Amino acid sequence: DNGAEHNVVAKFEKMTSSEKTALDLKLGVTVAYDSKWGIYYYGFYPQDLAASSSKNTDLFNLLEPIYKEGNVSFSIQDPAFYNGEYYVRNNNKYFLMERIECYQIGYTSTKTKLCTKKIITGGLNYQFNSSTAQKARTPWGETGSAIVYANNYKYSDLRRTLNTTLVDEMFHFSRSKLTTSTVDNSAASMGRTSNEYACENTTDYIYLPSYYDVTEGINVFGTEKEITDYAISLDVDYTSSNNCGYFWTRSPYYNQDSYAYNVSFYGNIERVEVNSTTKGIIPLFTVLYNR
Repeated sequence: DNGAEHNVVAKFEKMTSSEKTALDLKLGVTVAYDSKWGIYYYGFYPQDLAASSSKNTDLFNLLEPIYKEGNVSFSIQDPAFYNGEYYVRNNNKYFLMERIECYQIGYTSTKTKLCTKKIITGGLNYQFNSSTAQKARTPWGETGSAIVYANNYKYSDLRRTLNTTLVDEMFHFSRSKLTTSTVDNSAASMGRTSNEYACENTTDYIYLPSYYDVTEGINVFGTEKEITDYAISLDVDYTSSNNCGYFWTRSPYYNQDSYAYNVSFYGNIERVEVNSTTKGIIPLFTVLYNR
């Protein structure tokens, strides 16, 4: 060669329409429906355990040195990519990112309301960040101030996180089909004629089931709910006997401002302190889709 010039030509091949469709389905970009099982798919999130020091050690030993180099976080927003799959690291384990399985809980001519089939995340407390039961604060997304209780859903840290961090994580590739929902936060949604801790209705991208949804309103909540491996890694309360976990509702307890309702791994609705960080999340949301 001895100093001779070289021209390097990079060849890029355009993805075919069928390849693009397949990729969009894999990443949960498009809403899909499986008529055999009655399951919808939308969004992309870590779920099944893919590798740890005691499971699939070849994959673990491949990814762990790259992570320890510190150049990538292997988080939901910055996952590892290997052999056509995406992986997220948490608690010394790797989880496969997958399409999110959902149940239909309502529909109109242009929209479909969905909830995730499983508890997919957790580690979030309910209350706003305060050491007192009530506090004046600037309401999220509004001007002015208000006195709010620790179990006020509208001003809760939980609602804030659902509609900021979680919505970005779940629908990182697929926001185009997501739309807002008007969420009923009345006393009736809590199964009562009155509740002094009820709040105004909200407009949300992601919200939680209510007391009424769980006890009477939506039949998919009539039993215990399975939990993903990733949610377990976030220290959500669960039992290995049926692989089901606890999950938050959006409904405040009627008789004390430091409690809200959650559902146990046996499907029982119970009160729990709003500062708990061991309850799971079953997101509800609406998409612009009707099959």
